[in-house]
Amino acid sequence: MALASALFIVLIIVGVHSSSSLDSKELLLVHVISRHGARTPVDTYPNDPHINETFYPVGWGQLTNEGKNDMFQVGQCLRQRYNFFLGDLYSSGVYYAQSTDVDRTIASAQLINAGLWEPKHDQKWSHLNWQPIPVHYEPLDDDMLLLVRKTCAQYQIALRNVTQSKPIQEKLKLYQELFNYLEVNTGSSVKDFDDLLDLYSTLYAEYSFNLTLPSWTENIFPHKVYEPTAFSFKLRAYNSFLTRLKGGVLLRKIIDDWT
Repeated sequence: MALASALFIVLIIVGVHSSSSLDSKELLLVHVISRHGARTPVDTYPNDPHINETFYPVGWGQLTNEGKNDMFQVGQCLRQRYNFFLGDLYSSGVYYAQSTDVDRTIASAQLINAGLWEPKHDQKWSHLNWQPIPVHYEPLDDDMLLLVRKTCAQYQIALRNVTQSKPIQEKLKLYQELFNYLEVNTGSSVKDFDDLLDLYSTLYAEYSFNLTLPSWTENIFPHKVYEPTAFSFKLRAYNSFLTRLKGGVLLRKIIDDWT
């Protein structure tokens, strides 16, 4: 699924002297959560005119040059904003970067690191204006922090109950004509919001890569498919129970980092 690498996290940890003055405000800790940069398509569909595209030399699902540049600029923006607190020299006690275990997110984290931590003074080890900064990650099937790919029976049951509920089934009916239109033109099965998300992600990535979309997309992309596509994300955290299981581990880490 296109959703499989949506997030990675960068933690900037800055320790400063505490102040007894209530009027004095000092930065102690920053959490930065970002999506990866622009990428080539992850998947295709049977009637895709670009189905034989190789996206050489980067390949499928990889960062484009635009995406690489954007992520590098994110690092530069973080440097500009937090320069006074970070200091010039990288230290593992000051900065920690964690990614999902996917090429494009790891590469995005590396590019942010490069924009944020230009080597200075004793850390300038060669003529290259770059230094290696670790990027940490968990194997996809063990990731409970970012992707939450590890199987959780309670979550799967709760999500199935929501998707099969009357309100969601009624909402699906509102888009049945759109789903039928997409099935006829793509050759893919489009039965629910997740199917639509996969298709939208492919079309959006091809469009961003300056590939010509087929004429049948003119009446529906992006305006008519955007809202139901966005709803596929909302569905994963549709109620407080799903929200707690899906995002609670990350929120707990953010809170615990402050204690």
